[in-house]
Amino acid sequence: PSPRALGPRAPSLQRGRARLILNQPDESIADFDRARALGCTFADIDYFLSLCRDRQGKFAEALADIDRFLAAVPDSDQAHLQKGWVLRNLDRQDEAIAILTKAIDMNPKLAGAWSNRGSASIPRAGASSHCPTTCTR
Repeated sequence: PSPRALGPRAPSLQRGRARLILNQPDESIADFDRARALGCTFADIDYFLSLCRDRQGKFAEALADIDRFLAAVPDSDQAHLQKGWVLRNLDRQDEAIAILTKAIDMNPKLAGAWSNRGSASIPRAGASSHCPTTCTR
């Protein structure tokens, strides 16, 4: 929606997005919360919150945010990419590979999905799953 259509919620949304770009996730979350308090139901808030919480290392919360967004906008290749990234951070590699494959099916030119799917296929040292016996924990 345009800033005009969002009315008084627009400044909080715009500020939240700008602060996310500036890597200020705490301040960005506060702006998105303000927009919600003003009655904004814009689904993209959940996508942006997932990005913020991912940057904070709050992966379970990031996953809940992106799942809410995908419930509203199931055809977003970028959201599937984000969910795959979060699943990788949660060490849920098989799920990450599946969701990243879905993102690739939606948009074969989505380079980040290809890259992350490849990375999710490689065992990580210290990971609790997919770890060969030679890995250190």
